[in-house]
Amino acid sequence: MAIECGKLAMGIIGKDCDNPLVMGLKGEVILFNQSDIDWTETTVIDGIITNLVLVENAYAYKAEMLDKTTTANIALVKGAYANGWDQNLTLRILDISPTVKKFIQQLSDSKVVAIVKNNYTKANAAATTKGITTYEAYGFYTGLELNENTRDSEDADTKGGYVVTLGCNENVKEPTLPITVFKTNLATTETMINGLLESAGGGDI
Repeated sequence: MAIECGKLAMGIIGKDCDNPLVMGLKGEVILFNQSDIDWTETTVIDGIITNLVLVENAYAYKAEMLDKTTTANIALVKGAYANGWDQNLTLRILDISPTVKKFIQQLSDSKVVAIVKNNYTKANAAATTKGITTYEAYGFYTGLELNENTRDSEDADTKGGYVVTLGCNENVKEPTLPITVFKTNLATTETMINGLLESAGGGDI
C-alpha cells in the first residue's frame, strides 16, 4: 500500500466575524538557538507548542524594535517528494551601535527560532482560546539563518539602520507553517516565554 502522510480531514470558516483579522506584528521578537530546544520536555500537540523548554544553561534573548518594523512572509515550496515552507522574518533595526553589530554578527553564524507577537489576538474569543493567535514560532524545526543584512546610510525609513532578514536555508525548508505557541491561556503562555529569557534565569518552565 502506498504511504499517505496527509489527507484533508477538516473544514474551516475563512473569517471570524467576532474577531476580525488584524494584520502586522509587534516589534518584540524572542530569539533562541534552535539546537537548544529540550525535545524531551517540549510538547507540540496538533500544531501548537503547549510547553517550551530549553536545555540547561541555555536562554532566549529579546530583540525589541518599533512596531511595524518587523515583518514576516511565508511561502509553500513544492518538492519532488515532499513539500516545505519558506519562513522569512525581517527586522528593521534603527540603530548602528556596537551592540547591534555584535548581535547581527552572532546571527550570521547561528540557526535560531524566532517567536513573534502578532497584532491579532482573538480578543473576543472564549477564555480557552483567547490569545491563541498571539504568538508563533518561526524556524522551529530547522532554524532560521541570517540570509541578508543590509544598511543604506541614506534610507529615510530606517534612518540609516540595519535591515536583517532571517529565513530558511536555501535547501532545507520548514516542514510546517509557523507553529502556534499557546499554553492554557495568554497569561500562562507569556509566563512560559518570558521564563526562557536570560534575564529570568532561563530554562525550564
